[in-house]
Amino acid sequence: MRKPGPANPEIIPAGIGGCCFEWKGVCVYVDPSEKVRRGRAADIICLSRSDPSAAQRSAVEAIAKPTTIVAGAPACVGLFRLNQLPFSPGQKRTVLGLEVEALDDGKGGLGFAIVAGGSRGVFKEGTWVDAGAVAGRAAAADVGTGTRA
Repeated sequence: MRKPGPANPEIIPAGIGGCCFEWKGVCVYVDPSEKVRRGRAADIICLSRSDPSAAQRSAVEAIAKPTTIVAGAPACVGLFRLNQLPFSPGQKRTVLGLEVEALDDGKGGLGFAIVAGGSRGVFKEGTWVDAGAVAGRAAAADVGTGTRA
């Protein structure tokens, strides 16, 4: 996303292809394969695969707390004894004050667009794309890419 601040959370690597950010006290992990050092437990975990790797399963167990919400494909979230939030491509929901939208990655998995404050981050295939400031409900054009890990 952009410079860290109230409207733009800092994105921190959480293993290969994974990341973490915090916004207004909500800690979000996307495709983690390890816990962030000194990182807090996850409030939301977004998983893009239908069948997460052993490293992802282990990371989810390490970062979850009883109230953690795991979001992703129905087959994936069903593997965890957490608060399950199944998504299909195109679905959009507000979760703990964040707008989360599932995107079709074209390979049978999901990407996620997450709106936090004035910034919209798109997490897809091990990269993030900053869509910049979001005015109302309109999505801005993608303006940059970078590796998450």
